[in-house]
Amino acid sequence: PLGDAVPHRHANGAVFLPKATQHILGIRTIRALESEAARTEEIPGRVIADPNKSGRVQAARDGRIEAGPGGVPHLGQAVRQGEVLAYLVPILSGFEEASLRQTLTQVERDMSLLVPRADALGAVNPNMPMADTTVHMLQELQIQSQALARQKEAILATLNQKIEIQAPVAGHVSAAHITVGQVVAARDLLLEIADPSAALVEGWSFEPALAEQVAGATAIADNGRALQLGFLGRGRVLQQQAIPLLFRVEQGGEAVAIGTPVRIVLTGKSKEIG
Repeated sequence: PLGDAVPHRHANGAVFLPKATQHILGIRTIRALESEAARTEEIPGRVIADPNKSGRVQAARDGRIEAGPGGVPHLGQAVRQGEVLAYLVPILSGFEEASLRQTLTQVERDMSLLVPRADALGAVNPNMPMADTTVHMLQELQIQSQALARQKEAILATLNQKIEIQAPVAGHVSAAHITVGQVVAARDLLLEIADPSAALVEGWSFEPALAEQVAGATAIADNGRALQLGFLGRGRVLQQQAIPLLFRVEQGGEAVAIGTPVRIVLTGKSKEIG
């Protein structure tokens, strides 16, 4: 009948395509052969930064931001580990500043009082040897003067303190939240630095047996880019009833951004014939 010569679906779900239709659609067929293949499973995941090659810069205390030797860092800027990126000038409360300046005034007054005492003790007859008591008193005055000088330096350093904001790791600035003159609070996030060549992929599996049989993995991003992964390990604590799996991106890590959602295709160790 004519119905058998046109494409149609059978009651069991099978689709019939005549040879002419297959040629128009460009469909090619080959004979199916029995072979052995590893079992694969697809799980969700996302790209995360390598904690050993990424870091965050936070404010150690309340303060004001000042530009570093090379200015304020910007997105994508390459930095070296230990490089000074900016300065944090601590902000003292009114009571703290007043107390320090009062202590500084007292120290300067005590230092000025030591000068006439030392001059009086040193004014002796050059033809007469200096008594032991005078020598000891001069030594005590010298020790007091040195202690007051160190105390003055410490107070001035606190009043004029400037904390260096350094890069914790080498890499590129992935997030910048600072401007010159900005007032920040302690623990505020200032910068994020990550090495674009080092990335990890975190996935979640709902099958405990699958986590123990991972032989290989590939991550597929939304744009179709494939990332070759190396299995690092699995977590022993469930996260929302799923087992966390961790992979290292072995190829293609520079082309994806941190936080990119991916589909992870896991290859199991067991083989199946089909």
